[in-house]
Amino acid sequence: METVTLLRGQLFGRMRVTVDDQPPIVEWPRPTARRLVALLLLAPDHVCSRSSLLEQLFSHLDPVRAARALSKALSMARVVLDEGRPGPSLLAADRDKVWIADQVRVEVDVLDHLAMLQGAENLAVAAQHEPLRTALRESRPVLVEDAYEAWAMEVADHLERERRAAGLLLARSTGIEADWRAVVAADPANEEACAVLVERQLRAGRRREAMVALETCRVALEQLGLPLPPGLAALDVPPPPPTRRVLWPLYGRERECTRILDAVAGTANGTGAAILVAGP
Repeated sequence: METVTLLRGQLFGRMRVTVDDQPPIVEWPRPTARRLVALLLLAPDHVCSRSSLLEQLFSHLDPVRAARALSKALSMARVVLDEGRPGPSLLAADRDKVWIADQVRVEVDVLDHLAMLQGAENLAVAAQHEPLRTALRESRPVLVEDAYEAWAMEVADHLERERRAAGLLLARSTGIEADWRAVVAADPANEEACAVLVERQLRAGRRREAMVALETCRVALEQLGLPLPPGLAALDVPPPPPTRRVLWPLYGRERECTRILDAVAGTANGTGAAILVAGP
């Protein structure tokens, strides 16, 4: 019976790769060897064409130098992954593609996380909200060492889109204000979440909170070059009247001072009155 090797890839934070029960691999001879393994871990069925690897890793080189650089990166990756192991390499290749060998079982934290997020609708229908909340609390950056590589940025963007979609499904399912707030925190331009929060806050008499929520959404949409949609504009909340503050202490003439302040406040709408003040 063929022995199955377990290859675990941890791509949240700094990349770590573990082969069976060996110590995690953190250091790599060259960044290209690490990036090659990362691309294989993330690829469908853990298979990459040589042409895609050349484009992702060595597009800055001419074709001949790029092909040599890919062969060297593959050799270095094999040395690291196969160290101390008998038998065939964990990485296989032919003239067209590179892949993780068939006798290897692969686990990748980012892919497991994505699977949880993409199953959000099923979890919401089954009222399994807490596992989904736990997944949404994962906020570590992915592929820290290669964060500015185009392919790594695509992974991060994909994760962010799936998190936003899953968070919205969770909020719709539970109706809990905290879940709607989490949607707005992740995506301030989300019109649906903003409308839900503003309507709830107005019904509860929390006018200032409603103003803040609406203004946050307005600013986020403006940054995207979008206007506040009619549905949200209809909820536009006028600021509450300023609270009248007395700037001096009152001793013995509270009623008279109140009449004066009311008269002054009324001048704005034409209802003020003339008051004569006399005396020491």
